[in-house]
Amino acid sequence: MKIRIACLALITLLHGCAADTAPTAAPPADAAANSAVNAADALFAPASWTLVELQGKAVPKAADAHRAPFISFSREGNRVSGFAGCNRFTGTFTVESGNRLKFSPLAMTRMMCADDALEPEFMKVLESHEHFQVEGQALVLSGAQQAPLARFAATAQQP
Repeated sequence: MKIRIACLALITLLHGCAADTAPTAAPPADAAANSAVNAADALFAPASWTLVELQGKAVPKAADAHRAPFISFSREGNRVSGFAGCNRFTGTFTVESGNRLKFSPLAMTRMMCADDALEPEFMKVLESHEHFQVEGQALVLSGAQQAPLARFAATAQQP
């Protein structure tokens, strides 16, 4: 009987030692996915981004900071919102590999505004840009050829 118990204990001990107890390494992360996550993190750094250049032309500084065109990003629900010069807009966004920033169809208020060519041009860039890049305190939306379409400056507070 003692031999059976000793054999059973030895088998249990050997079986426990034979089990793979080394921690398994996490599967390597997809570099493109990590790049998209890191790029997305940069979008949230400031409270908002104020439009300073559109299609290579400087955007005149608004007399009232609350009237300056801007865009802001929220982690909660991947929401995007902003002001286009007369109307406010909102929607959702996704960041894809290759620094691609995609917006859902953006909902927009329809206030009656003075003839302002900036707003339609701004909204067209938001719909048609191909890539984005955060360069220090600047967010740049660019086209397929990487030509800058819009440049934004980081703003500490949302207008």
